[in-house]
Amino acid sequence: MIEIVKLTELEIDKKFEQFKEMCEYNTEEKKLLEKAYKIAKNGHKDHTRYNGDPFINHPLEVAKIIALDIGLPVISAISALFHDLVMNPEIDINFVDVSFPQEIAKDLKRILKGLWRLKGISNYFETDKITFYQKIIETIAEDLQIIYIKIADRLHNMRTLHSLEPYRKYKISTETLYIYGPLAERLGLYKIKSELEDQSFKYLDEKNYSIIKQKLKDSEQINIMRLNKFTLPIIHFLRENKYEFRILSRQKSVYSTWKKMQTKNVTLDEVYDLLAMRIIIKPQKENEIEETDRKSVV
Repeated sequence: MIEIVKLTELEIDKKFEQFKEMCEYNTEEKKLLEKAYKIAKNGHKDHTRYNGDPFINHPLEVAKIIALDIGLPVISAISALFHDLVMNPEIDINFVDVSFPQEIAKDLKRILKGLWRLKGISNYFETDKITFYQKIIETIAEDLQIIYIKIADRLHNMRTLHSLEPYRKYKISTETLYIYGPLAERLGLYKIKSELEDQSFKYLDEKNYSIIKQKLKDSEQINIMRLNKFTLPIIHFLRENKYEFRILSRQKSVYSTWKKMQTKNVTLDEVYDLLAMRIIIKPQKENEIEETDRKSVV
């Protein structure tokens, strides 16, 4: 059983201060972010989420995903703080005109209006599919920031889904698996895509999710040892030849493992590619990439 710990407003304020310090925005941008947080907090005053937290915690978490995980500019983080305010018909979107400089207010209104128009994305199974995909394409063409905020919004919703009734968990998880996961992948948000899929799978097939998760956890240390053994000679060679490089590695996600089992018709013990590694090397001279391309063609 999951223990739900409700946050206080003071704790959320502290979270915002920590978030602000972690952001790579300049001083003026952080002042704008702080102003936006105060406006959003006041707009959601006396409102609570379905898990009992003060509502402001949700837009704050969405803004954190936007700024820290995806790395978008401050205008996107501010829009994330406001994304639920525009869903309230009693709130006039023109409030941004008196709170922010003209150019920033103009961009904010464009993004927030886009979020409002796209609110039907949450009703995929009750919406005409042609209309649905038309909305997505139009929004992507207008401003990708809108789609990023919708994905970040869904990611935090999935992280707090345990508080909902079973039928809503199933509906939201299915939407996430078929809509938001693929969208995140198309936008290159692979880490977020994996989390969206795993969170969805957890509620759609709890038994297999638990089995695979435990298997991956049990084999994690062995896989790390294998990876280290494999990469040490490569690291030694690259350092010896004075290359600048990064090595990225990850373990296969729970849902990705399950999908492999289904497509290849194999058991969990027959899935061997549980680890993936990427070596990123900085060229030592400007034309090194072009020379490599020419050699590969020959």
